[in-house]
Amino acid sequence: MKKNNIITILLLLFLFSFFSIDGMAASGKEVILDELSMNITIPTDYVVFTRGVSYYDPNLELYGFTKDALLQQMKSGNIYLDAWDENVTTEIIITMNSSSARPYYNCTDTELLDFIQEMEPEYKKAGLSLINSDVYEHSQTKFIRLVVGYTNEYGNRNRIIYNTVYGSMAINISLTALSGELESADEKEIESIINSVVFDDKLLEINGLKEDKSYEYSDAETYSSGFDFAEFLINLILTVLLYSSPVAFYRYFIVKHAVEKPKAKRITIIYGIIAFIIMSIIVYLISGNVMSAGGAIFLWSGVNYKLLISGDPEKASHLEAKKENMSTSFDSSYVQAPIIEPVVETDHKPEGDDMEILIKYKEMLENELITQADYEELKKRILGL
Repeated sequence: MKKNNIITILLLLFLFSFFSIDGMAASGKEVILDELSMNITIPTDYVVFTRGVSYYDPNLELYGFTKDALLQQMKSGNIYLDAWDENVTTEIIITMNSSSARPYYNCTDTELLDFIQEMEPEYKKAGLSLINSDVYEHSQTKFIRLVVGYTNEYGNRNRIIYNTVYGSMAINISLTALSGELESADEKEIESIINSVVFDDKLLEINGLKEDKSYEYSDAETYSSGFDFAEFLINLILTVLLYSSPVAFYRYFIVKHAVEKPKAKRITIIYGIIAFIIMSIIVYLISGNVMSAGGAIFLWSGVNYKLLISGDPEKASHLEAKKENMSTSFDSSYVQAPIIEPVVETDHKPEGDDMEILIKYKEMLENELITQADYEELKKRILGL
């Protein structure tokens, strides 16, 4: 007799476990939602229905449902979990739609808050008034947290919604105060439920929903106002130092004048090739990847070319021609004659060709083609001093 009683009790426990695990009355237990690759824990005083509902769940009859009718309602509303407390004062609903939006773990808080502002007109069209909103940090993702109000045939209602995009799923987990106003206990309860959420990445991969988190970042690591000016400034300085500072030094401190266009092109091409090789090496050493920096090289090569030819557009060729003419005059009119046959007259005054040569040397001095000492020495020779 005792043995039969023990067997009966074990069978009842097995059936109770069967109903709970199959997702009917999963109160106080972890609920597994395979379609969402997600586990979630619901408070013990909630009656829980999922799409895995069994025909034998006693709560179906208790609340006036049939399995087919409940599943039809869930599918039409994209609902994967519907639960309410024993007093039917609060209801928890989980919905999911496929989404091509960027996962929230790859978004900054600023981007998500901007998204809320953009969607506010849509909430109003749906009859929802936005009471409050912020971003909630979860261990695996970020949630947009919304507190909204609406009115239906039963009166005014408040709802708190946690929304996220994970993998390729847009998921809403909401708690509605069926009695009207949300209480602080309700807000703490739904927050606790959100903290219990665990996404199964292995299941995501099996379902083909796994997203690359290699670019995951947070506002604390990037920026708090939507734009990190300091990081932008540092990148700009480094880029200028690498790509343009050597060219600028050559232009303004070595030649000190605009470079002729053919020569500027040669310098730009040669330096561009060198910069490309250096950048490729740096990228490889930092990331281990062979990445092309061609786009940046092309852009800054254009900047460098403009830098080299900046200034008087005629000055470069004019100076080159003048330098060549000066060299010719120096070789033919002075170097051969005055050195071999120096003028010894102490009172000689420059006239004719000597005067023209002296003027040319003066121009060369002004254009920094010769030094002051060279000019004085040449002047002495011309004047016969």
